[in-house]
This record gives sequence, C-alpha cells and structure tokens, in this order.
Amino acid sequence: MKNTICFTKKLIYFYLLVPGIVMAADLTEHSEFLPQAHTPADFGQQSTISQYGYGNDALIVQLGQYNTTSINQLGLSNLAVASQRGSQHEAHILQQGGYLEASITQNGSGHEAGITQRGHGKEAAITQHGIYGQASIQQLGNSHASPVAITQFSRGRANVQVIQH
Repeated sequence: MKNTICFTKKLIYFYLLVPGIVMAADLTEHSEFLPQAHTPADFGQQSTISQYGYGNDALIVQLGQYNTTSINQLGLSNLAVASQRGSQHEAHILQQGGYLEASITQNGSGHEAGITQRGHGKEAAITQHGIYGQASIQQLGNSHASPVAITQFSRGRANVQVIQH
C-alpha cells in the first residue's frame, strides 16, 4: 500500500489525524489539507500540493485506488479543491495569479481532468460521474472571464475542452 504526500514549502506543523488522514498547514501563508482514506484494499493514492505566494488554500480528498492529484498555486489568495472517489482518476490544477478559484470532483472510474488558470478573478469547476470522462478548462489572460463549469455523466470516452481568453 503506497500513499504519497508531497509538500514543497516549510511547514509550521504536520500531524496525523487518523490513519490515512494527514493534515499540514502553514498558518502564516497557506493552508493545505490532504485526506487520503484507505482500507486494506486501497492502493496507490498520490497527492501533491505546491504553493508559492500568499494566502493560497488547497484541499485534496481521495477515496479509492490509484488516484493522482496535483495542485500548483503561484500568486495571491487562490483556492483549489480536488475530490476523487473511485479508481484511476487524474486531476491537475494550475493557478498563476490572484483570486482564482478551481474545483474538480470525480466519481466512478478512469476520469481525467485539468484546470489551468492565469490572471485574476477567474472561477472554474469540473464534475464527472461514471467512467472514462475527460475534461479540461483553460482560463488565460487578465480579462474578466465568466465562470466556467463542466458537468458530465459518462459511460465511456466523453471529452470536453473549454479555452477562455
């Protein structure tokens, strides 16, 4: 059983809440929370949070097997949330700028999702249920873009991409 949690900045405290639930936080700059619940049948969860800047918040919740999540935040007051239940999901969030909000929720099996945000004041959300959905959102530039949300219920190989400049 392998659960991997990586942090790329100095932490004020780090402690184990209950088996499989880990919390880490830097109260002066960022907050991070990565619960990875597992039972004897669960394997291979991987979570990475990288934060640079000030006031960034990130949350990753993974329940199941072989799920991978990465959150990279560079900037000011960004919020990112990723929740995966099931198996073999991938979720990636990249935020560069300020006041960006992103969330990915995946239930089922084999979903892939990515959100890239650059600039200021953008919102994006991806929700996938079923199996083998693919979704991506790119919000680029400093224009005030409308919030973007993708919700899909897939029985296999659904693919949605939104690019916003």
